[in-house]
Amino acid sequence: MRELAGSSRYFTPYPLVAHADLKRLSEPPPALNPHLGRPPAIDVVERYLVALFLRRYVTYCARRGRFAQMEGAARLRCEVVQWREPGPAAA
Repeated sequence: MRELAGSSRYFTPYPLVAHADLKRLSEPPPALNPHLGRPPAIDVVERYLVALFLRRYVTYCARRGRFAQMEGAARLRCEVVQWREPGPAAA
């Protein structure tokens, strides 16, 4: 029978986990779709380009007789043009 050197070898029912795996298991899971947590923000140039495209798309749809698409694009264009940047409340 062999003798064990101190308590260096003993039976354990738990599997040994490497340090990297232990760190990975202790990290919080990544957030799915973090961009949905805050509303999208567009700047003035993007708003101008979207409004320009939608204006031309409304004209295209009107000429082709696609009135449902035209009405949807016109409503979206109105929302984009009237949208204001959220800023500090006026006192």
